[in-house]
Amino acid sequence: MNYEQRMKIIAAAIAAETAVTIDKNLEKGILDGFYRIDSIEKQEQKALDPLMPFHVERIQEGYGIWNSGGYDEQRRLGKSIVAAGPDGERLRQVRYKKEVNGDHSLAVIYPGCYIAQSVAFDYYESNDTTVYRVERIGMRDGWYLADCRKVLRINPQMSKLTEEEEKRLERLLKISNQVAIAPNLARLKEGWV
Repeated sequence: MNYEQRMKIIAAAIAAETAVTIDKNLEKGILDGFYRIDSIEKQEQKALDPLMPFHVERIQEGYGIWNSGGYDEQRRLGKSIVAAGPDGERLRQVRYKKEVNGDHSLAVIYPGCYIAQSVAFDYYESNDTTVYRVERIGMRDGWYLADCRKVLRINPQMSKLTEEEEKRLERLLKISNQVAIAPNLARLKEGWV
């Protein structure tokens, strides 16, 4: 329902209860009030849903984030960060490292891409996976950061995506889980990312 339709309903309700008719100035004031309320509600929503920053690198192709992680058996903790394109597709990899449970491949990212972050307390399955959508990338406080908004969480369940979007990200969720539970991961296996 748009503001003009709401205005007509309010005008009808006022006319039904009183003998007052709404003139153009009053109508304009009420419509302006609707726009102000809408603006405040959007600001409140942003405050309740803050952006999550991820460190990225400035590279020749734009910006990159390291697909990283692995399960550390001594600390009994696994974690991962894995990026995918806007449709959940594999991103272009521009650099590789062979680190045990560290950085593995540098993927080119841009606004609209997704970043999955998983945490595992055993090496069977991750306990929590959260997916973020990259909103913007820039420099702040001397660091290049990708500001991301949370769009999906597995435990507890939360989603701002359609069923179709969730289906496209199933591969990303699976890979993020695999990376978080892989012990002594020195390099992401071909096809994982």
